[in-house]
Amino acid sequence: MMRSGKSKAEVVDFLVARYGDFVLYAPPIKPSTYVLWFGPLALGLLGAIVLLRVLKAKGRDGSDELSPEERERLAGVLGESKDPQGGRS
Repeated sequence: MMRSGKSKAEVVDFLVARYGDFVLYAPPIKPSTYVLWFGPLALGLLGAIVLLRVLKAKGRDGSDELSPEERERLAGVLGESKDPQGGRS
């Protein structure tokens, strides 16, 4: 289109009319471009919320504590004898 004598503004207007504001490097903020402007922010916030909830739930479930059987096995692996006070011998 530039070779046929159209100006830059005419080419941009044609592209916007044909493909919408999505072809612009800095589209105007309007309802049809909210996804472009606010989508990455919304996805980032959603990811942060999910991450915080997963980390909070992981800390709350108590699955990181050892069962008595696991403690006994660990003591055996480490070569420790069983001490009634819970200390090492």
